[in-house]
Amino acid sequence: MSQDKAQRPPTLSEVLPDLAARYVPISQWLPGYPKAWLRPDLTAAVTSWGVMVPVALAYAGLAGVPPELGLVTAFTAMAAYAVFGTSRHLKVTVSSTMAVMSASAVAVSRAATRRPISHSRRLSP
Repeated sequence: MSQDKAQRPPTLSEVLPDLAARYVPISQWLPGYPKAWLRPDLTAAVTSWGVMVPVALAYAGLAGVPPELGLVTAFTAMAAYAVFGTSRHLKVTVSSTMAVMSASAVAVSRAATRRPISHSRRLSP
């Protein structure tokens, strides 16, 4: 009977810490984050965002989508990598190649619906 108990599958509460450590690395390093690093890291974050804003706006325009979408995409990518990435050093950005490819996909889908591309249209109605 003791063998039956030993072979039971693990419960979610037993495997959750291992899954979190594996798929959400921030759960491991954030509790031990040195407070002395906070100010330089915030300075780096603001500096990176200052560089990313014009780049994201420009590439969104190049891709044929509203500029706000470029900002949302840049922020989301950086935040997701901070939570799910495994490297302390972070550089997530769009590329001109992806912008041109996106523009061609948007143009094809717009041509199929016969709606003109409007940069002044808002994302929310």
